[in-house]
Amino acid sequence: MRLPKNRRPINLKSLPRAKREVFRRQAFAAFKAGKKAYSVAKDLNLNESCVDNWYARFRREGDSALKEHRRGPAPETKASLSAEEVQALLKAVTGTTPDQLMFDFALWSSRAVVAFVAKKFGKRICRRTARRYLQRLGFTYQCPIRRAREQIAAAEDETEA
Repeated sequence: MRLPKNRRPINLKSLPRAKREVFRRQAFAAFKAGKKAYSVAKDLNLNESCVDNWYARFRREGDSALKEHRRGPAPETKASLSAEEVQALLKAVTGTTPDQLMFDFALWSSRAVVAFVAKKFGKRICRRTARRYLQRLGFTYQCPIRRAREQIAAAEDETEA
């Protein structure tokens, strides 16, 4: 479907939820009446692919397709650690250092978190996941300052002279 140059389809993403629901209900009424998706899109000044997607959902789900669903995966569905395990990780990170827990690390890093999760919970997570957990808990990634020891010693010798 081609709209005239002066008529652009309505951007549904910019509208509030209630307005989007009104458009969806109008499209559902037209679907029940047997109208084609392209004519409904033209009548409502919507993008044809949007109405096509609605029609597919109307066929699959019926009346329940009128309700707007949250997009993306449900929160915490693919989480490696449960909420209790995340709280235990937070308690360990804020209350102790890795060397107190008999790890080979002095500070909490992604490697230390991976080792802690493996030992405490018996789960394997990657370093990126460990960094995400640290970030979610409010810890920032910090790199130590690297200085060449020879340069520092040479600078001290010059200042003494």
